[in-house]
Amino acid sequence: MDLETLLSEIKASLTEKKFSEEAIAGMTATFADAIKQKDNEYKASLEAAEQEKAEIASAKEELQNSVESIKEELKTAQERIASFEADKKAEEAVATFNARMEEIDSTYDLEESDNSFIAEKIKGLDDSEESFASFKEELSVFWASKNKEAKAKQEEAIAARVEAEIEKRLNSTSEASEEVTEDVDVEAALENAEATEESLPNNNEAQASKTTLKDKFAAAFSRENILG
Repeated sequence: MDLETLLSEIKASLTEKKFSEEAIAGMTATFADAIKQKDNEYKASLEAAEQEKAEIASAKEELQNSVESIKEELKTAQERIASFEADKKAEEAVATFNARMEEIDSTYDLEESDNSFIAEKIKGLDDSEESFASFKEELSVFWASKNKEAKAKQEEAIAARVEAEIEKRLNSTSEASEEVTEDVDVEAALENAEATEESLPNNNEAQASKTTLKDKFAAAFSRENILG
């Protein structure tokens, strides 16, 4: 119902009640002003509600956009972190592999085929020290003969025995001039050794003779001759 229709009905009702035209006009004007005021208030309230609704919708949209943006940033950050962790893990794996290879290489006298075997075995190990310790324990049993420290000690022992045997036979030959009856025919060995004697002064002749004889023994006697 519009305002004019409402005011007409009010006038009709007041006329029926025998109000004067002046009173009707005054009351109608009052009613009209009140109705207009309420209408304006209602419209203002409605506009405010619509404005508030629009602002809420805008804020909601902005919040959603912000949330989506944060999600994208978080996803990107997570991807970067994952990539960084993967790179770091790969670097650590390479460093661990190299360190383990160097440790094995420093312990054993390896051939090319041995290195390939070791590389494959180490690649199959996990990052724990326990797995590597277990692997080293296996190698210490199966590759005891390739252990550098053990081989060095063995070589030192063999060299000492060879030197002692040469000295023994040299002294025996020099003092007794008798045939050595061990695993090797000394005279035959001496005949096969390359002679490199040179003319020396008389005062050094005895020492030179002993030195040359020792060199001949060393050249003639192999480790197998001495230790066989």
